[in-house]
Amino acid sequence: MRVFENRYKITPQKLGSGAYGQVHMAFNTDTGQQLACKIVDLRALKNKIIREAEYQQSRHFKESPSAHNGKGLLIIRAFKDSIQRKVQEKLDIYSREARILESLCHPNIVGIENVIESSNTIYIFQELVTAGDLFSYIQYKGGRLNDIEAAVIVRQVLMALDYLHQQEIVHRDLKPDNILMTTLADGCRVVLTDFGCARLVQPTAERMSTLIGTLDYSAPEMLKSKQGYTKAVDLWSLGCVAAVLLTGDIPFKNSLTADPTDPSRDRDLRKLEADMDWYSVGQRARDFIRKLLIVDEAKRINVKQALNHGWFTNPAHRVEFEALYRRAIRGWQPRMHEGSLITNLSSLMKLPEQCGEPTESLCSDEYSRADSGQSHAAEKIPYQTTGAPTPSVSKEYELRRGHSTSMSTTLSDPELPPHCCVRGHGFSTQST
Repeated sequence: MRVFENRYKITPQKLGSGAYGQVHMAFNTDTGQQLACKIVDLRALKNKIIREAEYQQSRHFKESPSAHNGKGLLIIRAFKDSIQRKVQEKLDIYSREARILESLCHPNIVGIENVIESSNTIYIFQELVTAGDLFSYIQYKGGRLNDIEAAVIVRQVLMALDYLHQQEIVHRDLKPDNILMTTLADGCRVVLTDFGCARLVQPTAERMSTLIGTLDYSAPEMLKSKQGYTKAVDLWSLGCVAAVLLTGDIPFKNSLTADPTDPSRDRDLRKLEADMDWYSVGQRARDFIRKLLIVDEAKRINVKQALNHGWFTNPAHRVEFEALYRRAIRGWQPRMHEGSLITNLSSLMKLPEQCGEPTESLCSDEYSRADSGQSHAAEKIPYQTTGAPTPSVSKEYELRRGHSTSMSTTLSDPELPPHCCVRGHGFSTQST
């Protein structure tokens, strides 16, 4: 950090943490602007991959030692090559997040100011959103929102998704944790963040297959389909978010991971309908959620159809929605910059003879970026709730159950590869 402290100062104040890093408060020393700095520890990432590979290799040797007679050197060489590929694949994923954010500029998407990379660490300096995530906002509002309050938030998230999908980018981890509020006031600007799972896709041609995101908000085709999935997964996730806003509860827990013939999915849908009855959710909001939570992705509405849904376009509220949105983004300024926002740390470092002190320790590492993965996948353990819906101060605990208490709302570091044991019921999938 000493290399760039004349431009950015990272404070000890930690905003959150994840599997491979932390988010700290920072500020631009030239302008005084407060920022959030996402610090990704690449050494921890590499060490984990190496440990896992070494464990698999030793296990393989123990199970079939005779198969390796006379092939020791070849096996060791292949093992090292495999580690390097995996490390490089993982580093590419984290670099991809920075490249995607660099290309985006929208009032409802977190703004990035700079990315500084070394062989050990990635520092992502981005917009500081001070009022917390959507979970905290739901807590502040008493456990759930009414139709109009929810519509204002969902509409802004839709506008962010519309922008992303036009750029052929799919978020793949849409959930309340990754939706930030600029203030606690009604009608504030809403910001979509955490693009660690995001991906650029080829229009109309490419389908994705990586198991990634968060189970409770993952579309059925992501978990089960052999044909892969499309940008439609973001719309399913948004339907789950809308249901959380209106009922204070996650609509699906274990049902989407079960066998397609398992009745738990229909049971969860019936419970969702009962919850919406209990809270007198309006027909437009209900219809919106129903059209997003459709198992067949081909029948699910897309982002343009969602924006034109009657929940947002009915004559009674349309003009007010548009005026409210203009007020919400009034203070937002598009980022102006020339050239790349991604900088290599070595380009900022002075030579030892220029600064009078050694610099090797600042970015030295056993593996270089060029030397260095596995699929970048996130999962939150589902849970069960019973009884009539009762949003309360304790609801945030229920909603967050299965989330690490140290997990940040701005750094989810999705690193749970193939889904394995969920509350004692084992199941597995391959991440590809």
